[in-house]
Amino acid sequence: METSQLRTFAKITGIAGILVFIIYLFVRVFPALLEIDDPNTTADASLLGFLILGYIFAWHREHEGGIMLMFITVIVGLSYFYRDTSLQIGIVLAVSIPLFFSGLLFYLHHYYKTKHLKDKD
Repeated sequence: METSQLRTFAKITGIAGILVFIIYLFVRVFPALLEIDDPNTTADASLLGFLILGYIFAWHREHEGGIMLMFITVIVGLSYFYRDTSLQIGIVLAVSIPLFFSGLLFYLHHYYKTKHLKDKD
């Protein structure tokens, strides 16, 4: 697979993952805010902000951005899994896997790009 294809797939899965996370926030988190005063609102907003920043960072620095995106995605998944035990594991995975996969693809893009440059020398 060509490295430009890896980067394209990483961008597409990252956008899809962020959209899934935003949809999750509007379907599951924000309606609960109307019923009760939820102190996790700031945490949810900051996690979304870190995911978006990690994704934008990965566009420019694939290696560090990919690792950062994978790390933040694991934190998001664990946070939602342990905070709401009634939440089904499928929902947590649907939110986490696209972003983790995007970070992995950004990391692999950097790896294959540097490996290809070393092979040319």
